[in-house]
Amino acid sequence: MPKLLVFVPCEKLIMSQGENTPTVISIMTEVRFFIDPPDAKLPEGAMGPFRWTLFSMWQCSEADKDHEYRYRVQLISDEDGRALFDQASPLRFRRAIHHVMTPIDALPMKIGQYSIRLLLDDALIADYPLRIARADVPRHEDIQHKDL
Repeated sequence: MPKLLVFVPCEKLIMSQGENTPTVISIMTEVRFFIDPPDAKLPEGAMGPFRWTLFSMWQCSEADKDHEYRYRVQLISDEDGRALFDQASPLRFRRAIHHVMTPIDALPMKIGQYSIRLLLDDALIADYPLRIARADVPRHEDIQHKDL
């Protein structure tokens, strides 16, 4: 079984072309959404546009390269255990160190705690906590203007 070295949600991931080296930018532990007016009621299951990436890095042996795995990522609401995102795909490891990038374009707008789960052949490999929070909308008098 391949060994998981890194599993993180991030706002941006850059892969160098020559060395195939990842650069992870802004690891996510909490995401805040501006909602105006602040007391607005959101529809059940509302998702907000937010581009982010799940990145995993694996160490694997020669034996791992002969096997096709089922790679699955989920975003689970800790409140009710419901999967808001569930994506599975086949995965073959081709190198001793293998990178997997899963781009995602939205996040739930409901305030709360979530879990990002990584499964390989339906075995839970990692469970990453993510908090969704509401950001305060800046008041007009708090906005500062600066001359450039």
